[in-house]
Amino acid sequence: MRTLTLLLVSMLTMLSGTVIVASLPTISKVFSDTAHIDIISRLILTLPSLVIAITAPYFGILSDRIGRRPLLLFSLVLFAVGGTSGYFFDHLGMILVGRAFLGLAVAMMMTVATALVADYYQEQDRHRFMSFQGAFSALGGIVFISGGSYLADFDWHKPFLIYLIGLAVFVLAYFYLNEPERHVYLSDADEREISPRLYPIYLSAFGLMVVFYMLPTQMPFLMIDHFHAKGVYVGAVISTAMAFNALMAFNFGRLKKYLSFRQMYILLFTLIGIGFSGIGIVPSFMYLFATAAMMGLGSGLMMTTTNAWLLSRAHQSRRGKAAGALTSALFFGQFCSPLLTQPIARVIGVQHLFSVVGIGLVFLALILFILDRVRGR
Repeated sequence: MRTLTLLLVSMLTMLSGTVIVASLPTISKVFSDTAHIDIISRLILTLPSLVIAITAPYFGILSDRIGRRPLLLFSLVLFAVGGTSGYFFDHLGMILVGRAFLGLAVAMMMTVATALVADYYQEQDRHRFMSFQGAFSALGGIVFISGGSYLADFDWHKPFLIYLIGLAVFVLAYFYLNEPERHVYLSDADEREISPRLYPIYLSAFGLMVVFYMLPTQMPFLMIDHFHAKGVYVGAVISTAMAFNALMAFNFGRLKKYLSFRQMYILLFTLIGIGFSGIGIVPSFMYLFATAAMMGLGSGLMMTTTNAWLLSRAHQSRRGKAAGALTSALFFGQFCSPLLTQPIARVIGVQHLFSVVGIGLVFLALILFILDRVRGR
């Protein structure tokens, strides 16, 4: 039950934004008189990411000081309150405030969940857990994203109700997640230190999330506005990606036995790059199911590889702080994604944007492959 509860907590952190992706085009039309609504509608999805990016490092330090469990229980209640607020409000400002509270909740949850994985499990068991974690999050995504897309066809408010699941997970966490023992305590000077060994991980996490979050922030507009598909098909395409995400994530532990972290990144860059390039040339949204499968395989390695790489390098006394900094890098990448990609999309179009990014990822994978071979010799 402890493992199941921790898997559910991890799933909530991954689904915090994507539940409402199919509502974004409708929100853009409802508030079409608002200036810069094309950016603001995407910020409804990514504002929690900015809040997470700013606050997660502090919650990491706090979890090392006061403990994981109290912070986690509070975050689950706040997750339900902040998440469902969009159901009750018709004012953009109030919706954005609710999304900010959701961001605070996810910052606590993700930081604590990552630290608890390291607290509860040793290296091999940790890799095995991460395989289940990635698969579980992806399969949960199929259910909740599909459900959110279905509800969005009736009313753009309704998908926000899905965040009530946070209360159910709160009950499980209260009974089944114990506070792990910690024998090493840090001085204030130690807490301010972040090992330079972790910088490449944070940089990689930021860049990957900028790219990956094009899927929920740009794909709905491509499908609904360009291909004239219904919201339910948006959920179906993203769910296809999640299904293949689960397949690859479940096999992370097996792949890690044969590949280094660098080689894992080469593989995931290649897979996501091919998937993105395919989006740029498809003539109909039905072909997006094939590209989604390729992207899903690549993204299935993204979070598992990044988390495992971090926990393999972070000292046990700094796990909360290290996890907080990683959470910050990931979600700052989410927030920056529409800000960096939307200006390009305005010039060349959303479909061509995917082509450019996809080709860039394949080229980057090739460079890393050459460097890896040279370094290996």
